[in-house]
Amino acid sequence: MPLHLDIIPQPPHDEHPIRLLQLSDPHLLENKQDFFAGIQPFKSLQMVIEHSKRHLPFDCILSTGDIAQQPSQQTYQDYLDEVATYDLPHYWIRGNHDDNGNFPAQSPSEEPEIILIGKWCIIMLNSQKHGCVSGEISPIQLAHLSQLLHQYHDYFTVLALHHNTFPVGCKWLDQHGLQNQQAFLECIEDQQQVKIVLSGHVHQDFLYQHRHIDFLSCPSTCIQFKPQSEEFCLDSQPPGYRILELYANGNYDTKILRLSENIGEIDYKLCEY
Repeated sequence: MPLHLDIIPQPPHDEHPIRLLQLSDPHLLENKQDFFAGIQPFKSLQMVIEHSKRHLPFDCILSTGDIAQQPSQQTYQDYLDEVATYDLPHYWIRGNHDDNGNFPAQSPSEEPEIILIGKWCIIMLNSQKHGCVSGEISPIQLAHLSQLLHQYHDYFTVLALHHNTFPVGCKWLDQHGLQNQQAFLECIEDQQQVKIVLSGHVHQDFLYQHRHIDFLSCPSTCIQFKPQSEEFCLDSQPPGYRILELYANGNYDTKILRLSENIGEIDYKLCEY
């Protein structure tokens, strides 16, 4: 199997954690000045990036999908140009709003991206099911993943995908999560080296523990979804991001950080998008 493998130099001492920045769901528009749901998504992303730079250094950036609301080549180029201001390794995956024709793919959609850094392995999975809001990890990818977990069994592992594996408690949203949850869990739940599964999609901070694995979602750099809502509902929480610190013994710390306020006036009358 051809691998898309990157090796990032590890921190100089084992007691220094590997620091990851997770960005998710920017929902950018083709025109950087345009508004979506009452805010400017590109301006909001810029402010999140500037805020996160207060917490440098990071070893790499993981972007967990829905980069574009209007998925043109220009939209993706604007995103890449903005994230390039970090001057750090950056890895990204598709969300349900992203378009395969214009998406700046790092690897074919059926082949996971593998990043080795210190004693940790990060595997980026594509959960986009073309034309669907909900997600699926294809049987081909699951076969790749099973082989990779065997090949890199000596590394503690972080998996990243767009769609949430477990319900977050929003009735309208939970139907649009990962549709082949059980097949995914059967692939990973007995693999003791798998510590974390990161996702986007739900536009909120969420933690669910299944066996020894923590399933973590991330706020959007754009608008947020109101937790525990029966129907589509936007939240007043400002944009945010997640920082993870991975230690050489397999432990980790994480925190969500947010802007002090939204960049614009949220359109709470919006009932879908």
